[in-house]
This record gives sequence, C-alpha cells and structure tokens, in this order.
Amino acid sequence: MKIFYQNFFSKQKGFSLLEVLIATLVIAGTIMGSMKLQVESMRLSQSSRSDVVAMQLAQKLMDNISMSGQPNSYWNLKNNDFPRSGFLSNWLKELNSLIPNSKANIKCSDESSLCTIEISWLTQSGIRRDSQYVVRN
Repeated sequence: MKIFYQNFFSKQKGFSLLEVLIATLVIAGTIMGSMKLQVESMRLSQSSRSDVVAMQLAQKLMDNISMSGQPNSYWNLKNNDFPRSGFLSNWLKELNSLIPNSKANIKCSDESSLCTIEISWLTQSGIRRDSQYVVRN
C-alpha cells in the first residue's frame, strides 16, 4: 500500500486547485494595483493641465493689460462680473470652456501699477484650486 501511495503522487501532472487559486489572487492583485495607479495618474494629469491652462490664460490677459493703455482701474472686476462683449468677455468664455467651474478676479491699482489676476476652480474630485498672477503695468 505504501508503494502505491508514493507512486500515485510522484506521477502527478499539472497544478493543484490551491496553487491555481493563489496564482489567480496574485495576478488579480497586481492588475488592480496597476489600475489604481493609472486612475491616479490620469487625475494628476488633469490637475496639471488645468494649472498650465490657467497660467497661459493669465499670461494672455496680463499681456493685454500691459498693451491696452487703459488705466488700471478699468480692469478691476470681481467674481466673473465681466462685460458682455470685448476682450474680457471672450477671455472669460475661453477660461470657462477650458477650465469648467472656474472664476476669475482682477484687482488693479493705479497707485502701485500692479494688477493681480486670481483664477480659482474646482477639480474633478471637488478640491478648490487657486492661482494668483501679478503684473506691473
């Protein structure tokens, strides 16, 4: 009987059910981890994109403020209270189309010749982001 028992297990081919189950769990864990990393990477990429877009739009507005010849008090605008037409209206439309849920404030001083552009928005995860840019006119 002992000889039969040893011969039966020594001629075993393939994997046991437990080995297959463990291998499946290891592979599933690896795949889930990489999927989580991919989602996080996409979220951070979107956040970085919004930062860059805000910076580019603020630069565009700062250039227009510097070249406009208008007094700084002309540019004082709060909470998206922009005129219905003209450069500022188009700029705000562009901002809202590229960064949804965004708001912009512009504070300019004739005394110090400084203009501050504040852009804020909500990320997809609901976190509020703020960017501030300053230009001397």
